[in-house]
Amino acid sequence: MLPCEERSPSTSTRTSPLITWNPRIFTMPNRPRSHVIEDLAQAKFTLAIQPGWILRSKDKDYGVDWEAERLGENVSGTGDVFYVQSKATDVEASAQSVQIKTDRLRYLTSFEVPAIIVRYCVPTDTTYWMWANEALAQSKPNAETVNIRFGEQHLWNDDTLSEIERTIPVLRTIKRSDPRTAFSLVLPDQTPPKVAISLGRISSRLSTSLHFIDQRHLRGVPIRIAFAGTEMTLSIERLASVTAEVDQDDFDALSDGIYYLLAALLETLDQISQAAAVASFCLNETRTNKRDDLAAKAAIALLRNGSANEGADLAILNGLHASQGFGHAMFRLVLASPIIPQDRTGEAADRFYNAAISACQARGEGVGALHYSYANYLASKGRFSSAVKAFNATRKAEPDYWARSYYLKELGGILFRSARYRASARAYQCAFASDPTERTRFCLGDAELYAGNLRASADAFQPLAEFGSSVGAEVRLKLALIEWAENSGLRTVNDWGELHSIREVALPAGDVINAFGAQLAITFILEDDIECWADAIFLAAMSGELGLIEDVMLVAAKRTHLEAYSRFKELRQDFLNYDELIATELDRIALAYNEQVAHEHW
Repeated sequence: MLPCEERSPSTSTRTSPLITWNPRIFTMPNRPRSHVIEDLAQAKFTLAIQPGWILRSKDKDYGVDWEAERLGENVSGTGDVFYVQSKATDVEASAQSVQIKTDRLRYLTSFEVPAIIVRYCVPTDTTYWMWANEALAQSKPNAETVNIRFGEQHLWNDDTLSEIERTIPVLRTIKRSDPRTAFSLVLPDQTPPKVAISLGRISSRLSTSLHFIDQRHLRGVPIRIAFAGTEMTLSIERLASVTAEVDQDDFDALSDGIYYLLAALLETLDQISQAAAVASFCLNETRTNKRDDLAAKAAIALLRNGSANEGADLAILNGLHASQGFGHAMFRLVLASPIIPQDRTGEAADRFYNAAISACQARGEGVGALHYSYANYLASKGRFSSAVKAFNATRKAEPDYWARSYYLKELGGILFRSARYRASARAYQCAFASDPTERTRFCLGDAELYAGNLRASADAFQPLAEFGSSVGAEVRLKLALIEWAENSGLRTVNDWGELHSIREVALPAGDVINAFGAQLAITFILEDDIECWADAIFLAAMSGELGLIEDVMLVAAKRTHLEAYSRFKELRQDFLNYDELIATELDRIALAYNEQVAHEHW
């Protein structure tokens, strides 16, 4: 039989196929369930917005799932666009809730283009939606995630697209945060005559007193007023709303409610100029509100607008200083915020805290916590001398603070920053006695060092010298500094004039040991100075001691990243050209240490 000739079944000698049937080989792999339900969600949403809108998928790098654009004549785009973040589920119990990272929501609200969150549920074939701004408003302070809850008002229906079309220009206007943006109060259609008259009077007063309230032509962003029982709500579409209980029949109570709700709504939407104007109006009219959170929102608007003294006045007018409630805490938190310059808040903070302390004393209550909070505020603003006084007032008001390690450590830190090193060392000694942590030990060593207690400093530092981190490197350098100071007969390592004199004599003489010792002491005094660390790297390299070179470069990397080493290379190129192998090795060390410190936590 020729090789190419077919064999008949009867003459075939093969008893089994060359390839055995294996279902795993011939079955196509299943797609992940999450991909399937997201495809279903996209198909459902595409149908929901047709024919007036078109849906496009976005690149994953962009950070959103889809882009929807309204179509005009000839099926061309109009530029009316919103982004969509899809969160589909096949779990019926989760149809009306989803968890999203807070950073993700902030990212979605950072776009000029509005964004919505969509929750499609496969088993129920329902879609819920919410503006990203509305979802972010559900977040809690410092929370990493937001548990978004959809109500029946968030169910996608036949009116949803028209609402989105109506809201897009409003949201764009809001995002601009333009002080010239006008707002119009939209009064409820059906209200009792007495309430309608009161609302008319209030809106007239506001439009007369505040330039941005447009009640004549109603061309501003609409703010709707609604009543439900004893509650009144001010809202801008679904973007934001605030609610409070009011007595509709009491004109003054109704006025106060609208004024403070209006200020809170505008502040929430970052319309700070307008919110501050409403708050200033309340202050000038001596209007107050029993809800301390609303009062705080109004006072905070003044803080954020640069009117800290007015903000403190309004807070005190509303009794926030005396209440010690949520509004009090809100106001204090913003008062201490680094985004508001200290020179704008200093006097206001002093008055608010002093008023709060006086109010507590008048009631016979303890004021230690208030003094402590005030001390931390002062410290955060760099007012160290005043902070020390407030810390001492804390201890005098409530002596048991002296037994609290956190208080002692904070006091030690403030005293250190105030150059009161001996007092700082005493505070850290007490803190270490009750809380002997490595961090407290390090701080104690530093305080003893600059207090001139060199042996006590060395004793505190010594157990940390074996650390392989930048902390261990800094400890070893400071132990070397102590040894140098003792050998040189120095009583302290922070006498600026003495250190400069030693360095100026040692450098021309080629005395590397004394030049490096003085330079290291000066460098630690100036902390993060790039030029100083560059010189310290050079002198360490001149010493030829590998351990010293590595420790200096590791601490320099922690303090300045690659800046000090780069400056060293610029200034000392002649030194590096002398030995190419040394230059290459130093580059390797610098890069390795820069990578190491990026992952350190201390």
